[in-house]
Amino acid sequence: MMLLISGISELIIFKNRVKYLDLQQFKSLIFITRKSRLDVELVENHKWTGGCEITNTGIRYMPNFPTQEIFTAPKENRHNGYYV
Repeated sequence: MMLLISGISELIIFKNRVKYLDLQQFKSLIFITRKSRLDVELVENHKWTGGCEITNTGIRYMPNFPTQEIFTAPKENRHNGYYV
């Protein structure tokens, strides 16, 4: 499913979330559940991305709607823990 963005408010909110995460410059992310603990180190000066894309004809769309995923890159071989 692909959502074409008719209003700009959703796009602004999403881009603000990406900008906020970029400014944090986390050293690592830690995922903890009752059965799992996974530490993932992030690359220095990492950037967050996701959500809105623009087609070759200039149409903005959100290919992952409704999840609106935002993601970044982990540092290679810099993870520790277990995930069940």
